[in-house]
Amino acid sequence: MALSGAKASSQSFAPSLGIASTRSGVASPNLSVSLTSWNPTTFCRMNWKSLTGDQKDIRVRSGESRLASRQRVVNECAATLRAEIVSRNQNVKSRDMPEETERLAADEAGITRAAELLASGALVAFPTETVYGLGADARNGLAVAGIYEAKGRPCFNPLITHVSDIGRARKIARFPEAVLPFIRNGWPAGLTLVVPMRERNGISSLVTAGQSTVAIRVPVWPAAKALLRAFGGPIAAPSANPSGRISSTTADHVMTGLRGRIAAVLDDGASSAGIESTIIGLRDEEPVVLREGAYVVPDGVPRVTSPADVSSGVDSPGQLASHYAPSGLVRMNARVAEPGEWHLGFGDIKGNATLSHDGDLREAATRLFAAFHEADARGVERIAVAPIPDQDLGRAINDRLRRAAAPRPGLGQGGQPCG
Repeated sequence: MALSGAKASSQSFAPSLGIASTRSGVASPNLSVSLTSWNPTTFCRMNWKSLTGDQKDIRVRSGESRLASRQRVVNECAATLRAEIVSRNQNVKSRDMPEETERLAADEAGITRAAELLASGALVAFPTETVYGLGADARNGLAVAGIYEAKGRPCFNPLITHVSDIGRARKIARFPEAVLPFIRNGWPAGLTLVVPMRERNGISSLVTAGQSTVAIRVPVWPAAKALLRAFGGPIAAPSANPSGRISSTTADHVMTGLRGRIAAVLDDGASSAGIESTIIGLRDEEPVVLREGAYVVPDGVPRVTSPADVSSGVDSPGQLASHYAPSGLVRMNARVAEPGEWHLGFGDIKGNATLSHDGDLREAATRLFAAFHEADARGVERIAVAPIPDQDLGRAINDRLRRAAAPRPGLGQGGQPCG
């Protein structure tokens, strides 16, 4: 399928239509698409937002304003999608969508099933060493759109692309000399690099939010590597939780937040790090830390980790001011709880629960999101967190606490989901 004035490629406005409703996250050529559960106009507007200025300019006809061009292209895109959906529904046998998200064991059968679902365009949550990710085929624009819809994630917020090894990463992206020291001895656990994309890399522009860079990662968790090998392609995956809320470190957490919105979760127990990957990008051709995380970066590498003003643009995942938030309000650096607060301790500060009795930062990182999930399960409205040393993994813990404690307009995203 191609639209007027647009080439049909993975970087264009014309996505593959080999999937069904993105609301349930379930997709297959054998399933029908419901126009009541998936809005083509919303999807096409989201695609327009993901285009660069140059990509938008080439779609403007002579004597036509940018606004008029936007409306025309969106209308043409939506009409084409509706026609394709109607045609598909007339030519395939409809069957009921599954009512429940599948829970798959991380064995050969479960991994094979998860790979099949991803290949059909469905959404599958899977474990990594950091947190659980919500995966979709990174080459399938409609499947990737399903991630944004299932999470309620703003479309200006890019996703991380996961691949099975460095060789596959090099087919998607270029790795400037400045970042090579980080991966020279193999890709370390818990590291994401934001690097320039190669042309014709096959990645949907929705993954990168229309940018020229891609956030890429090679997970070391055995079940994640096995899934990537079985699938045989790149998987786009943010954390497997509703946008702005607590990241999931177990399959139970995934089911609490996304049950019924995704096709399956691959259950391999608790993530070992319990906190998201560190993100390193480039500024003036030099490496900078864009998000603190599970991979500890030496002190000499500059940090650009202050929360993003979304009006000025987000060029990496994990930059929104309000993120990783439990239902209750969070107060940091609390040595003593105030009346009505549930106190989360550390070291000598015991609290109602603790991140680590021994003051171990690695244990605290592993426990942080689990503790937030516990607070939600208890219906806690106010959470006080003991001071955490701002060093090594403590930097990442404090980063997550600052974002969890930030003001929350709506769901704390500073903008509406795509569309």
